[in-house]
Amino acid sequence: GLMIEKGFDSAIVDSSDYHMRRVKLIFDQVYKGSGIELTYVSSLRNKQVWYRDKENIRFTAKEWIKLPAYELRLYKWIDLEGHGR
Repeated sequence: GLMIEKGFDSAIVDSSDYHMRRVKLIFDQVYKGSGIELTYVSSLRNKQVWYRDKENIRFTAKEWIKLPAYELRLYKWIDLEGHGR
């Protein structure tokens, strides 16, 4: 990864709350055994809670569908929208 090339030994990984499980899965896989210390910080998307409106419910449901696919490393087939949601 780029962090290894640049000689970093730690990073703060920031993502929206509903993406964080998948982000952590990916970063942990990519940097496993590298010695790089990763700190994960999630933030609420637009200050919304996942169950408060249809859009956030949809984003959350899609993340739960994608998570097992990412665990199986099926990135190209599950993330067909092209923008990571």
